Amino acid sequence: MLHKIQKYLLLNYPLLWNIRIVPVLGFAVVINIAAFLIGYFGESIDFTSRYYYDQFASSGFTYFGIGVASLLTLIVWLIFYSKNSAFKSFYPQKSTSLYLEWIMIFVIVLSIILPFLTFHTSSIVKQRSYASKTETIKAVETLNMVKMLIPTDKTTYYKEYPDEETMEMFRKKEYTPMDSLIMLAENQNVYYENYPNFTQLSLLNYSGYSPIYVTEEYGLKLRDDRDVKKMLVDQDKAAISQLMDDFLKLQTKHGLKSNLTKDIWLKLIYNPAKYPVGDFNLMSSYNTNFERETEDYSSRYNYKYYGDPTNNIRNYYVQYDELESAYKEIFDAHMEPLVSPIFLLVLVCIALGLSLLMFSYRATSGKAWLIAFVAAGVILFINSVFSFAPIILGADFGIFSYMFVLLVLFIVELLMIISKNQSMSSKGKSNIYISHVIWALPAVPVILFIFVYTITKTACYDTVGVDYLGRDENALSCRWYDFMDKHIAEFVWGNICLTFATMWLFIRYVLLKWKSLPEE
Repeated sequence: MLHKIQKYLLLNYPLLWNIRIVPVLGFAVVINIAAFLIGYFGESIDFTSRYYYDQFASSGFTYFGIGVASLLTLIVWLIFYSKNSAFKSFYPQKSTSLYLEWIMIFVIVLSIILPFLTFHTSSIVKQRSYASKTETIKAVETLNMVKMLIPTDKTTYYKEYPDEETMEMFRKKEYTPMDSLIMLAENQNVYYENYPNFTQLSLLNYSGYSPIYVTEEYGLKLRDDRDVKKMLVDQDKAAISQLMDDFLKLQTKHGLKSNLTKDIWLKLIYNPAKYPVGDFNLMSSYNTNFERETEDYSSRYNYKYYGDPTNNIRNYYVQYDELESAYKEIFDAHMEPLVSPIFLLVLVCIALGLSLLMFSYRATSGKAWLIAFVAAGVILFINSVFSFAPIILGADFGIFSYMFVLLVLFIVELLMIISKNQSMSSKGKSNIYISHVIWALPAVPVILFIFVYTITKTACYDTVGVDYLGRDENALSCRWYDFMDKHIAEFVWGNICLTFATMWLFIRYVLLKWKSLPEE
């Protein structure tokens, strides 16, 4: 079947036959399908684990395997593709044909490295499959709220003075405002006169954080410990009980267990209006079965594990940490795009760079390409030394100097090629310049962007560094800087589109004329 297709392409579409587009794209599709299946069935969320280091490690190995498969595919394709070059053989070719050849090189390279994104996308699909977005948000709210009711240490619930938020809640309940702070010691608890049974070790002093943090960019406003504190102040036992029910149901849903029932939990936690925290109600936030199994080992080495049945502290446990770790993964999967724009942008940039390297090799020769590659490396190194060596002149000077030299070299080499085209003189060393100019086409807009970006940033701030003193929000330089800083990704996409346009102009008006020049 493949042989017949290749024969048909050879007779009717020699460009497609020569570039081996059918077999390589077919194999790329197979690799992408395999990457998706591996990502979906190979990756999973373990609700019995508190950490995900092993999952990250397995993903790393998978990415490495995808990289090896992609690299081998690329090498095999290049071996067959490099056998024939109509352009090098002076076979008559139109600018459209050359441009389409470069486009196909770009498409093939992108399809070969696309399994990285395919695997990443399939992993997100698998993580989303554990719970819908609505279910995930409800679970995250439950976890963020119930954390306050699982005291695992005293430090998080200790405060020398009541915070303003809690004071305001009590004031709204028409309690007498706190006029004085006459502290009366009673065992380990300290109470404040004219303040309703407030203790230093209390649930009301909770100073923890939302375990699953929701940034403003998601546009979500989820309930958290502040809502729970209000329930405690209002002595809303029904709401507290419902929250505990929701958490215990979430445990049961994912096959997790706990030796803490809701009734016992309420007795330990719901003690209005002090809501004290002490050794009597500390508990473990993860499954302590493993610690109990290692009791003999720990006793030999004087280790003390939470959950030791001989220890009165933390005999109770819930599997909060396991749920938190799992739902962090699920929540992130729902919040991020199914196809990561940054990931896709990186792959497109890599494919664009590799396609330009390959096309420059097709346009010149192996020897000229290798000399051009080595020369570019030497130029970049020397330019770095001379641009950034005089540190006393500042980092901005080094950037300006480095970029200015690269821009001048690009203009000089381009003008030398155009000059040869106009004079119809021999190619000479211009085959090296051709490769440099092709590689620099997407780099020139980047150089200009960095120039403007650095200038506006310097002008926006009076002081250099991390100090933001002297910034004028309404200044033109600051507005330009902020705009460029917020739209870097859009600029990169625009530069990619611009590269496709400039490549057409370069092939049409420069490369074809240069190819017609005599070698000597």
